[in-house]
Amino acid sequence: MNDTIRAFIDRINAHDVAGLAELMSDNHTFIDAHGNEVTGKEKMTAGWRAYEQANRELASAGCMESGREKRSPVSLTSFCGHKDSI
Repeated sequence: MNDTIRAFIDRINAHDVAGLAELMSDNHTFIDAHGNEVTGKEKMTAGWRAYEQANRELASAGCMESGREKRSPVSLTSFCGHKDSI
């Protein structure tokens, strides 16, 4: 389990949407911090693409620092709540 979670985190931080899609099953379910759920590999892949596009647009409009390295990376703690629970 830890290896899979780490792989997701690595791909999120690398902005690798295709790599994220490779890790998802067809019935993959994403639950955000507010309890909202999205189910389905295609929906989630589209969601990650939209997220990355929005970040690029915000950066180009000067609304945030540009450059992938400028965003805070996802960590085990931020991804799962507490690293000891993994």
